[in-house]
Amino acid sequence: MPDFKIGVVQYHVQTGNIKQNLNQVQDILNQSFTTESNKLDLLLLPEMGLTGFQYSKLSQLAEKSESAVNKLSKITAPFAEAVAVSLPVQISNDKIVNRLMVRSAADTLASYDKIHCIGHNRFRETDYFFAGKLPVAFEYKG
Repeated sequence: MPDFKIGVVQYHVQTGNIKQNLNQVQDILNQSFTTESNKLDLLLLPEMGLTGFQYSKLSQLAEKSESAVNKLSKITAPFAEAVAVSLPVQISNDKIVNRLMVRSAADTLASYDKIHCIGHNRFRETDYFFAGKLPVAFEYKG
């Protein structure tokens, strides 16, 4: 089996500022890669890496999620075959999930709605997110 190259981008997520977070990803990738021979199979971003955990504006951020992940896919395409990022997704009028998406430049390869939302101390995801139902497994590049 050929090597499978994974990269991780770590940055200070600007809560509620999708444009700034996309710019940070672009800047880090531009600084980290010099040729397409370094192209990754999968690039991982922080949890809620495009929006941050701005609970008071989750609905508004969820409305922008599809557009944001499409922009992210275009930004990362020269550097990685696929990118994994989580973001808020509105699944009904009153339900938002924290969805991990694995995207190629052209398609969603897999998605997972976070099952175990944190519900203690200052991390009150259970107050804002609807928990997913099932774990997800998928095959990527054999």
